[in-house]
Amino acid sequence: MEDNDNVMFPTICCNHPKTIGMKRKRIALAQAAWLTTFWISALRRKHPNADIKMDGTTLQVVKGRDDSEEETTSVSVEWNKLLQKELKRLHVEDLGYLDAVELWATIPEEDKESRGRKDLERLEQQLSVKVVFLERHVLLVGAKAKLEKKCLVIRNVLAHYYWRLKGKQILL
Repeated sequence: MEDNDNVMFPTICCNHPKTIGMKRKRIALAQAAWLTTFWISALRRKHPNADIKMDGTTLQVVKGRDDSEEETTSVSVEWNKLLQKELKRLHVEDLGYLDAVELWATIPEEDKESRGRKDLERLEQQLSVKVVFLERHVLLVGAKAKLEKKCLVIRNVLAHYYWRLKGKQILL
């Protein structure tokens, strides 16, 4: 996933409206990545007669052809409730202003010390946490408790490769 605006972030107060809009966009993209990876597949198993798609940050649900108009309306309300419930439990943590594209390029597919992309994907699946690389930011998305207590290994992998990229140590 990438940030399509290619907007340089100004070095201004974080409460500036343009900066707030970019933060919201990053959060929405990160939440959509988590929902696509973890939540949509579970919904498809629970509701096999529904066609569920995530298009960018938009959730699309189409019920089977035999559903009436009234049922479809009530179902859309139910889907919105399900989505809002899931979004409430998600927490997005921005690891800061990093060159995420370069950072992603420095992480090898496999690493003999379990620090490659495949290991990162394995950790994401185990923890139900998504690492999202946007143009200038790396975001962690998941339940708040998991981000606080269980993501140390993921943070170490990212810090290791950032350190290799920039030649300095950083705590994420």
